[in-house]
Amino acid sequence: MKSLNTLRLCRSALLASLLVGLMAPVAAVADTVGSPPSRESLPPGAQEQLPAAEQESPAGTTPEPPAAEPQVSVPETLEPPTAESAESEAPETDAPALSAEDELEQRLQGASLGQHGASLGQGLARIAEHGDPQVPTSEERGLWAASKAADSFAAATNYWAPDGVLGVDVSSHQGTVNWAGAWNSGSRFAYVKATEYTSYLNPFFSPQYTGAESAGMLRGAYHFAIPSLSDGRTQADYFVKNGGGWSADGKTLPPLLDVEYNPYASLGNSCYNMTPFQMVTWIRDFSNRMVQLTGRVPMIYTTADWWNTCTGNSTAFPDHPLHLARYSNSTAGTMPSGWGNYTLWQYTDSGPIVGDWNQWPGDLAGLRDFARNGPSATAPVPVPLSRSALAEAFIDGAAALVPALGGATSEVVCGLKDDGCYRDHVNGAVVWSTGTGAVASVNGAIRTAWLNSGAQNGLLGYPTSAEICGLKDDGCYQSFQNGEILSSAATGAHISRQGGIRTTYRAAGAENGVLGYPTSAEIC
Repeated sequence: MKSLNTLRLCRSALLASLLVGLMAPVAAVADTVGSPPSRESLPPGAQEQLPAAEQESPAGTTPEPPAAEPQVSVPETLEPPTAESAESEAPETDAPALSAEDELEQRLQGASLGQHGASLGQGLARIAEHGDPQVPTSEERGLWAASKAADSFAAATNYWAPDGVLGVDVSSHQGTVNWAGAWNSGSRFAYVKATEYTSYLNPFFSPQYTGAESAGMLRGAYHFAIPSLSDGRTQADYFVKNGGGWSADGKTLPPLLDVEYNPYASLGNSCYNMTPFQMVTWIRDFSNRMVQLTGRVPMIYTTADWWNTCTGNSTAFPDHPLHLARYSNSTAGTMPSGWGNYTLWQYTDSGPIVGDWNQWPGDLAGLRDFARNGPSATAPVPVPLSRSALAEAFIDGAAALVPALGGATSEVVCGLKDDGCYRDHVNGAVVWSTGTGAVASVNGAIRTAWLNSGAQNGLLGYPTSAEICGLKDDGCYQSFQNGEILSSAATGAHISRQGGIRTTYRAAGAENGVLGYPTSAEIC
């Protein structure tokens, strides 16, 4: 939508202020909510949901509750992907200058993509250099490459390491790894990044994972969480399907969840604009699914500062091994709430040879026993939270941001398309899906047009933003997965769906251009 500069700035500011609570999808066990996605659909992969029963409803009606909630199929393989299956990201291309709002959309869509994505401890390293987890370090910008090579950390005589068993963690940032060199420098285990969100696979995962094993190391996989864009269950499925499995073979470390400082400014603050309840709920949802799929709770990687801030000092995960990040040449420091000690300690991002370096405080036999028979390896599988329970807190949060909805008039009902849920209110409804989050749909011209088009089962799909007004001639719009609806007093509400006509319309200035507001839907 190409609006006047002043209006676009206002709309962009409003969009940013709402960005996560109506987008963050998931809920279940502790305290939250956030804001809507931008005008366009979520990042590529956001709708890559596992197969689910779709229950069609007559156009313009709200679906009836299903007889039973749809079952989600379990990924077919727990094995690491092959080198051929690890997809690298598409290169960036030149594009014309974007408006502030379209730039926000593009940043959101590309937040979890890129050549490397985020990595274990990235936020901590950024804070150490800049005080901001969203500002890349000099090393990330490539400015330290020459000095790092010249430093020859492997030959440094003053390199400090704690007692215990040492190991490394790597991602695509490290590319081809000198595993023999890492072994000779003392590494006996490795964690390798497998996935991020539901759209990124480390293209080096397979050679890095098998390379560590070939060098004689224990190895495991980690997932970098983007908790505001899809629920924990969905990201756990993606992780396990693409390398995050576990077996009691004595050489496979437990799956690792990297939940830490948000590295993407387009997704809000360090906590992804999520409240403690929402964050704890997301982690629980991820953990429950990992236990279902692998038989073992995941290890949690975090810092004391991030954990206590973003989970509200939660003590809900004492049975989960802790991979603590604290860069220090003396001590691991204070533990996050809920833990009395750590299992692994990431003590530096400047270890010898490659990657960040970590410590197991015991001996190698103890590490092998932990890998094979960790205290949680035979833990009972938690009863999975229902979809309605996962959705309810987010629906509550979305409703709280739109007082015009009024009070709830129904329970949360699930079983919609793409495993979605909804709850009716006095003046509309809140609709939730894992791909779009919880979004208010307020009674009025836009909601009527959406319902008449088939609601979530129609050509627009689910809403991805709340209704936003303040356009030319007091107009309003609301974004959906496959387009948007624009409304003004003079023209009424009409659909502008994704495609060539909409692209041309936006290029002409949309409602601010020579065409003005649409006066009909697209007719073919």
